[in-house]
Amino acid sequence: MLNHTTAAADLERVLAWLESAEIAPAAAVDAVIDSVRDRHPVAAAVRLERDHVDAAALRAMPFFAALDDGQLDRVAGAARVIALNPGDAIVRRWESARDFYVIAHGRADVRDDKERVGELGAGDFFGELAALDWGASYGYPRLASVVATSPLTAVVLSSDVLNALMRDVPGVAQRVRTAVRERLPRC
Repeated sequence: MLNHTTAAADLERVLAWLESAEIAPAAAVDAVIDSVRDRHPVAAAVRLERDHVDAAALRAMPFFAALDDGQLDRVAGAARVIALNPGDAIVRRWESARDFYVIAHGRADVRDDKERVGELGAGDFFGELAALDWGASYGYPRLASVVATSPLTAVVLSSDVLNALMRDVPGVAQRVRTAVRERLPRC
């Protein structure tokens, strides 16, 4: 649609196709995804669609323990999961992305430009400084790199989801604010 050569007839053809298109059964879609994973394991970790996040799995994580069923379902519907190998960077210092991460499994080093400044494991979270809305779309850049030191799985929340969660769940807001106070003076 954004191509300057697109005409109204092109859009009509696309809409007509969408109205009549057969939807592939889930098994066929899963087979394609499995094929991509087999041929391109790195690409499988950065798929465009959201992975299903199970609300029960979130409840088992301390960060999400205070959420009620409705809140867990909303977070599960908005979250995505990433899987990384040792040596893969989750975030790099000075990036401007604003996602928030909760580690489900694995370990990671927190590094500045010269040295290791911390270690994170299952249940730990990071990215709160970049994810919090500091006003007028201004946010902090990443103040450290976070690199997986073992196979790692993390739940990723957008800054909008984190901010809504903090507004609706005082216990989550308190945990994040405490982390900000502890971590900001070190940076």
